[in-house]
Amino acid sequence: MRKIVPKAVIVSAKRLPIGKINGIYVNKTPEELFSQLIQQQIATVPHLSKKEIDQVILGNVTNLGGNLARRCALAAQLPVSTPAYTIDCQCASGLMAVISGVQSIVSGDARFVLAGGVESTSTANPIIDSQTNKRMQRFPMVPKGQLDLDMGIIAENMGEKYHISRNMQDEYAYKSHMKAKKAFERKEIIQEIIPFGLDQHQCPRFNTSVEQLAQLKSAFREHGTVTAGNSCPINDGAAATFLSDCHQVKDAQGYYLDHATVGVAPNEFIIAPIMARKSYYHSFI
Repeated sequence: MRKIVPKAVIVSAKRLPIGKINGIYVNKTPEELFSQLIQQQIATVPHLSKKEIDQVILGNVTNLGGNLARRCALAAQLPVSTPAYTIDCQCASGLMAVISGVQSIVSGDARFVLAGGVESTSTANPIIDSQTNKRMQRFPMVPKGQLDLDMGIIAENMGEKYHISRNMQDEYAYKSHMKAKKAFERKEIIQEIIPFGLDQHQCPRFNTSVEQLAQLKSAFREHGTVTAGNSCPINDGAAATFLSDCHQVKDAQGYYLDHATVGVAPNEFIIAPIMARKSYYHSFI
């Protein structure tokens, strides 16, 4: 069994409160969200200045084009000499940005990296199909001719395949909302949030119940099990992690130990975390 050795130091990890689409951040561009976060976050790290940041790597899905990470870095008043690039890996975009930041540090390409993600679904530009000139709900996830299912339908199919009932999904969603409620009431996660317009998320439903969730109609398929109450919402927000070489700082919020990356069938992508966990486990054997 191999020994886990930290690959990088997590100097600071902060985020804005998460807002609903067309909610508290309805008029805020991704650059505004990110710059608000970084301007306040960097003030919490006394020994780190903007000029010491060697790279900026951000995940983004909805605000396509123009190297958004570079725009965000400039909006946050980082030096123009600081390189930045954007990653679109769909739901894993922010995680892949952090992984890429760690890889830059391990390779010796950087000492301090700012990695994270930003989304402004409220200000996202419409997507127009060049063939039909009609508005598209999203870009294709697979090449032409392959099965391209919406996320909600994939969730329905996976629930059916693995026998995850409506009640099981509602119970899980309820417990998730209650965990968020308890965490805010106990101020357990307040240190990781930078207030901006509000100091807690718009999305958790602190007053919900399993009975209320059970009354909601299915959102993606008639007589289906996936509803607005047990699905993830569409959000706006930003999160950033300052990463450093293990020899650069003494005070750390945590350590980056390791990761595993896998690929799965597009129509079963939501089981990827399980496959990654299995892959990582087998690497120790």
